[in-house]
Amino acid sequence: MEKVFIFLGPTGTGKTSDSIKFGEKNNGEILNIDSAQFYKNFNIGTGIPSLEERKSLIHHFFSFIEVEEELNSFEFIKLLENKIEEIIKNKKTPIIVGGSHFYIYSLFFKQEEKSSKKTIDFNLKKEEYEKNNSFELWQKLNKIDKNRAEHININDKKRIINSLISIEENEGIFFKLKFNPKFNFVVFEKEKGENYKDILKKRIDLFFESGWIKEVENLKENKINFLERKKFIGYLDIIKFIKNNNFKNENKRDFFLLKEEILKKTFFYAKKQSKFIKKLNKELTLMNVEWTKI
Repeated sequence: MEKVFIFLGPTGTGKTSDSIKFGEKNNGEILNIDSAQFYKNFNIGTGIPSLEERKSLIHHFFSFIEVEEELNSFEFIKLLENKIEEIIKNKKTPIIVGGSHFYIYSLFFKQEEKSSKKTIDFNLKKEEYEKNNSFELWQKLNKIDKNRAEHININDKKRIINSLISIEENEGIFFKLKFNPKFNFVVFEKEKGENYKDILKKRIDLFFESGWIKEVENLKENKINFLERKKFIGYLDIIKFIKNNNFKNENKRDFFLLKEEILKKTFFYAKKQSKFIKKLNKELTLMNVEWTKI
């Protein structure tokens, strides 16, 4: 069976550059699996590779949907697996890259088939759940499936409700998973290395130098509402900064505090990523998946 390569690791560890170099040597195509990079108009703050970086290889699933479009993890995994099959058929090497590790988990652990489902009136059930606040709903989901709840923002009421309805529709079996990968995956784990916090700081500085504030200023209202749900790191902080400052004559202290806040949130997110990677490594090692730290 043809190998499919996965580059994973905490944010800012150099997955993008390493995967591109690997792809250039192995006739590869890059497949993005970072959900924040799916959406149009969020290029700088989500770390989407530049057009210059992408010119040597074909890249898939970057900036390919609008914020109004809903794409859950199951739909995306189906798209991804279809594209992998197409790349293999074309005698090329699929290379998956990204930081949304729950999606990577979903490539290995699939829901078990069930012969029958409950018939549920989706709209009626949704109306019933809407009466509760998102925290109450998230707590309910967390009791049923902690792994799923951990990867849904506590304020993302729509995704929480959809997950609860799906579980109920499948009589609670929807998230009982089994190891059943469709392809022969090989994992390369990018480690943090020394001075990781300094690397993140330089990365954030580069984002601002590349025009991150201007990117946020150009966002329309619907995209700001979208950010309230998705909580992409840094964007809401910049919105608050813009409201409190004239960008042409910005308060240097506020700008410093802005970058420090984004650094703190990014570092905390990286710790969560590392924790999940450690768990995934343990599970996949037991299943004899080839895993190399680089």
